[in-house]
Amino acid sequence: MKYCICLAIITFLGTAALADVSQEHQEESNRKGVSCVFCKLVLQTIDEIRGEHSTKKETEQAVKNVCNVLPPLFQTDCKMLIDQDGNKIIQLLNNSVSTGEVCLQIKLCPNK
Repeated sequence: MKYCICLAIITFLGTAALADVSQEHQEESNRKGVSCVFCKLVLQTIDEIRGEHSTKKETEQAVKNVCNVLPPLFQTDCKMLIDQDGNKIIQLLNNSVSTGEVCLQIKLCPNK
């Protein structure tokens, strides 16, 4: 009887661990797929805010304020993106990297 209980506990723990790994893989896949499109949307919006010949300060302000311009449905994901990659985005844009290339560089879009 004790053997059956131990086996059941081990099986349960193993199943739970596999479920966690599977969920992490699914979340990573979603981050790479959906986030590529979302990243491009956010970067295009940043470009619209900062204008064509923007200063470093204007770029920084555009990145910091972009989430407030987007519809409420997108603001949470936008804030996560900016919190995680905002400094890198600012750096890349200030080095004249294109919006599509920025999303590649921060690894939200796959290499073609």
